[in-house]
This record gives sequence, structure tokens and C-alpha cells, in this order.
Amino acid sequence: MRLILKITFLMSILLFACNPDKDIFTPDPLFPEGLVTTSISGQIVDINDAPVNGAWVSLGQNSIQSDENGFFNFENVEVDALRTMLNVSKLGYFESGRAIIPSKESTSQLRIQILEKSEIASFNGSTGGQVDLPDGVIFNIPDNAVIDQNGVGYNDEVQISAYALNPEFLDGLQKMPADLKGINLNGEEQLLESFGMFTFDWNDVNQEKLSIVSGKKVEVRFPVSNGLINNAPTSIELWHFDGNIWQEEGTASLENGMYVAQVDKSGFWNCSRSHDFVSVKGVLKNLAEEPLSNMPFSIEIVNGGVLGFGFIDVLGNIIANVPKGLSAKIKVLDECNDTDYSTMIGALNTDALISNIKISNSSDFSHFTGTLLDCNFDIVQNGYIILSVDTKTYFFPISNGHLEVDINACNISTATLVAYDVENQKESEPITVDIISSVTMGNINVCL
Repeated sequence: MRLILKITFLMSILLFACNPDKDIFTPDPLFPEGLVTTSISGQIVDINDAPVNGAWVSLGQNSIQSDENGFFNFENVEVDALRTMLNVSKLGYFESGRAIIPSKESTSQLRIQILEKSEIASFNGSTGGQVDLPDGVIFNIPDNAVIDQNGVGYNDEVQISAYALNPEFLDGLQKMPADLKGINLNGEEQLLESFGMFTFDWNDVNQEKLSIVSGKKVEVRFPVSNGLINNAPTSIELWHFDGNIWQEEGTASLENGMYVAQVDKSGFWNCSRSHDFVSVKGVLKNLAEEPLSNMPFSIEIVNGGVLGFGFIDVLGNIIANVPKGLSAKIKVLDECNDTDYSTMIGALNTDALISNIKISNSSDFSHFTGTLLDCNFDIVQNGYIILSVDTKTYFFPISNGHLEVDINACNISTATLVAYDVENQKESEPITVDIISSVTMGNINVCL
């Protein structure tokens, strides 16, 4: 026991030396197993960041549809404390979702981008051949490799829907169908260090689904981004998303800046190295000691790939998985498409609580406060706001009527705010606000 305490003490000293602006300690247990009661809300958007109405969002046995603003909310639901998976589906779109470590102290807020199935190329089912897609992905398809839903060979026009996902940037991360957890060939849960993903589907001209013939494989080549190529392994594990988690299904090879994979089914595929992992938790604040809320973040290996993506919750809590025994970097991503802040996490062998994480960002923050009132001037218990800034749209869930959020100013001067009361299906008048360091909205009447 004394030896364990000494090792823990020495580890804390080393971690503090690597992170002089943070305190790291590990309560027992930091991430208890079992179930936790929490609230999860979010917004479903398409590839153009426009809200998607009528998408089904499923959480365990519970399913709801997104509203006209893409909003969904699960209030006080019981979920797995270590990993909770939301699935999102809508006719004409790739099935997607998000997996998170839920927070019992606060509301988890998500923004999930789903990808529309639209034809970008086609080929003949009997002859196959090479198909070059607009984003640099190349398909090499053998002849007679297509079957319909009845298992019958298909010899007519096959329409391809496909996307390449670059995990280096927020735009690519928001398209992921879950988190970066996977099950390897030995049945072990791993954290995946991604160097690129892609997804595709085949349909006939009537939008009926087509599949790859059993025993045949399609060669897919897709480019590795410039920021990751120098550290990309020449041979890497290949993973397929099964609707809940990534499953290891072989390897891909690096050739002339592109990963080459042999696949036998459609859906999401991921080229990733796998790692054992631990979990960390902390509160992110600005230099004025104010918690930052709803900011997107990513996890990276130093001189490596991307291991995770999520959103800081409404209280500024950040919960993430990091590779065991390896240094990692937490990057907070702003809506100006720049990295606001990154901090190193020293090599950890156990779960850890990290305190005193402060952000010294590259863009100016605007801090919004206010109170949402319904038609009877009572507090809005379940609502959200939409803040439109130029071409950007910020989405924030509101509980107990209290509005307190931060946005990146991005060199803009004004924005338009609309508040929504979900229970009473009401909204406020559009309110034009000046973007300054602190915006006090006062009472916002949500009664239209």
C-alpha cells in the first residue's frame, strides 16, 4: 500500500511539472460504473449547418424528433455512466449519432451533423471499374460486385453517395457517427487515434439500397490531410462503425499520400491506431475565472492523430478519454475555425481530475446573461436560444430560465437572438444585440 502511495505521489509531481498551470489529482472512483441520471440536449444540422427538422434521435429505449430548429432534449434520463450513445436517423441521410461520457452535474449539449445521401458518381453494376469522387476518394470496383436487397445480382446503374472526413478540423469531427472508441480483434475496448475516415452507400435510381456481393471487396483510396500525413503510419488498423462502436476489420496501407483499404460493406470506415486509455475531467475557465460553456474540443496525440471530439458542457465541464501512458493535447476549437487554446496532458496511467484549466484565447469572448420568461412571466423550464452571427449559428440549451453562455466574437459587431420555450411551443421576438465583452439581456419574454 505504501509503495502504491509513493508511486501515486511521484506521478502527481511529474504531471504537475508537465502542467504547471494545473493541479491534477484522482479521487476514487472518479468515473464510477453503473447508471447515472443526466440531461442531454442538442441540435441536428446538415452539411451546410442548417437545422434538420424531423430527425429521430434515440437514447436507449427513448426516441424523440428534432424540431424546426433541429433541437432535441432528453431531460433527467438514466444512462450508462461510462459511455452513452445517441443514434440519429432520417430518411435520405446516413445514420449517425454521438457517444459521450455523461455528466450528472450538468446538461450535456451536442451538435450533430448528419450527411445527406446524394449522388456524386455512378457506375455500372456488371462492369464496375474505377470511380473518382470529387473529394479525392477513388473506388476500384470489381465486376459483378453488386446485389439488391433480395440478394440478386444487379447489373444496371449504381449511384454512389460518399464523404471523406478529415479529423484534423472541427468540420470533419462534427460528421463522425460516434466517438473514437473501438473493439479490436481481441474483443478489447480501445481509444482510436484517427488519421482519416470516409463513408459511402450505394443505391439504384429508385433510391433502393444496394450492397457488395459476399466474398468480394472494393478498393477505396482516400487522401490523408496535410496536417496528419507526416505522422501517418505506413500500415494502420481499419475499423467499421456498427451503429454503436467501431469494430476492427483489417488494415489499410499508405501509398502516395492516400490510405488504401479493401472493404466489403458500405457505411463509415476509419483508419486508426488503437490505444489503451484513461479518462480525465476538469473545468475550463477564461482568465477572468468564468467557466466557458458549450465550446467544441478535440483530443490529439502529440505528433500524431486525433483521438476524440466533444463539447464542454453548460458549466464548463470537460470530460474526455486520453491514451494511457502517452502525452496528449486538449484543443479547444472556436467558431472562427481557429484553435483557441491547447493544453498538454502528461502521460497518465489512471483516471484523473484536472483543475485550474484556463484559456488564453486568440479571439475575443462575449459573455451573455439573461432570464427567459413565458407568457405568464414565469421561468421557462425547458428552452433554448438560437444566436445568429453572420453565417454562423450558435445553439444553447436553457434550463430553469437562466441564460449564461460564451461565444467567440470572431471580429463581428452584432448578432440576432431568438429564445424558444419548448414546453409551450413559444418563441421570442428576434432581438438584435451588440457583441461586446459582456452582454446583459435582462428578462427575455418568450411568448409569440
